[in-house]
This record gives sequence, C-alpha cells and structure tokens, in this order.
Amino acid sequence: MTRRVPPGLIWVAPAMVVLAALSIYPLLYLVKVSISDARGFTLAHYARLFQDRLFMVAAGQTLLYALAALALEFFFGLALALLVDSLAHGRALVRVSLLAPMLLPPVVAAVIWRLIYNPNSAC
Repeated sequence: MTRRVPPGLIWVAPAMVVLAALSIYPLLYLVKVSISDARGFTLAHYARLFQDRLFMVAAGQTLLYALAALALEFFFGLALALLVDSLAHGRALVRVSLLAPMLLPPVVAAVIWRLIYNPNSAC
C-alpha cells in the first residue's frame, strides 16, 4: 500500500527546504562556534558564563520581563477579543480597524517593490 503525497506539499517543499537551510545551518554553526575555541571542543565558556553573577542577574531580569510581558499581552488580548465578541452592532468594523494595522504594511511593501521593479515606472 503506497501513501499519496498531498499535492500542496510538493509546491511548499522547496520553500521549506530553503527555510530550513537558512535557519538550521546558522543555528548549528552558532552552536559549533560557541562550544569550541582555538584549541578545540570546550564548554569552558558556558561554565564561566553561569558562574558570572552579572549574567545571572541579567538572565533573571530578562526572564521576569518576558513573563510579565507575555502575561499582560495575553490578558489584554483576551479582554479585547471578549469585548469585540460581545458587541451587538459594528463588530465587523471593529475587527477591520484592529486587523488593518497588521495587514497594511506587507501590502504597502509589496506595492512599493512592484513599483521599484516596474520597467515602465516614471521614476
């Protein structure tokens, strides 16, 4: 019994390969560079890093900031979603006004690039 490959996967596969190559290779190279020095493989950098008091303070503050920001963003996002969902009239207008700032910049960038590469442009 053979499994059929979804047709969409064939079209997405090249982009996924490129994305993986552009993401995974730099990550692996970063790990290699971080665990080695001129003499070869060593974890001394990490041992020294976790013994540094200033790093531990900075890591703790970063973790605290990230958790607080995540909690606040979740709370305000949920509150806004519940508020919009409870509207009887104008729900569509509120949704559009909330989504337009997120959707507009990529559209504007695409139009600008199309104008830049247009050979019939007046510029």
